[in-house]
Amino acid sequence: MKTILLFVISFSFCHFTGLAQAPATEFIDGKVSKFSTKAHPKAKGAGFSIKYPASWAAKEGERPNIVQRFVSESGKGLENIIIITTSLPPQLPIGDSDLKALFSPDGLKEMLPDSGKFIRGTSTKIEGFPAGILEFSLREARAGLEIDMHITSILFLQGHTMVQVQCQVGFLSSKASELPSRIAAFRPLFQLVMNSILFDDKWK
Repeated sequence: MKTILLFVISFSFCHFTGLAQAPATEFIDGKVSKFSTKAHPKAKGAGFSIKYPASWAAKEGERPNIVQRFVSESGKGLENIIIITTSLPPQLPIGDSDLKALFSPDGLKEMLPDSGKFIRGTSTKIEGFPAGILEFSLREARAGLEIDMHITSILFLQGHTMVQVQCQVGFLSSKASELPSRIAAFRPLFQLVMNSILFDDKWK
């Protein structure tokens, strides 16, 4: 079973500075905000909550499938966490075997955008439900600049709604040598954010 991975570039060119502290420090210290998709008009029935660093700015999505964006450094930073929802056909059967195939490494690889370079795909679970983690990179041109992007997405289904939480790190292609260190720095934070996902109705 195939589905479409909606990739969104959301990148700020305000400044390119070094990191003052480990990005996960704020989250570990409990300085977090919480966002819930429940009743959001773009959530397409998906109901879950997620935590993100309190210093990151929450912004409404500008496209129909983008529920919310969270941008580092109070909205001026280089990193984004984006919640995306996509409706699957209601008549599409989704059984255990379908989910297993969908979130397998091969199934996740099929969701890459055309310009994406596959890094890895991993089956996982969120609160006991099947999910997958897709990691890929790409280079895109935007506003006269070339950007190298590294994206880690966690994907899961709620009903017939595909949910993606995309964690993005980017840097100017002319400074691509600095990107691996930023990826390594933000990976622990992104893992904490993904692990904070809770399904609203699971325990009701």
